[in-house]
Amino acid sequence: MRVFIDGDSFVKQAREVVIRSALKGRICAHFVANHPISLPKHHKNIFFYQVEAGADKADDFLVEHAQVHDLVLTRDIILASRLLAKGVAVLNDRGYQFNDDEIKVKLSERDHMLKAREAGLYVPPKESLYAKKDGQNFANAFYRVLEEKKGLRESIECVMIKKC
Repeated sequence: MRVFIDGDSFVKQAREVVIRSALKGRICAHFVANHPISLPKHHKNIFFYQVEAGADKADDFLVEHAQVHDLVLTRDIILASRLLAKGVAVLNDRGYQFNDDEIKVKLSERDHMLKAREAGLYVPPKESLYAKKDGQNFANAFYRVLEEKKGLRESIECVMIKKC
């Protein structure tokens, strides 16, 4: 199992939980973004893939490389939907695990809010507050999913995938 992280939007506090787990040798963390992000350098369990700038380039990379036994961490609901269609587990940075039963509702809510913003009926808050509880919820959900998937393999073999 590999853990892929949508580095373009994943909050630092949740990213640090993933990094700690990789540094301890529990997982292989594959960060994907279209801009550099701060990560420990030259660690055998942490990989960074910088994709070219452009809409959905990181998302396309994640969908192409993630497999059924992997876990992807993202806030992006459309990306989550694409990954669920492939049978990939998806978790957001607040500890919510996306699932097939609810993804259509989440997509509908997203579209509704987008239309409300475009019509000037809703102005999102300037800062999305990420509370300590959000970080705890993420860590708990992250470790729970890792435990659930633990039976899929005995040892961690971290291999860098083909560069983009």
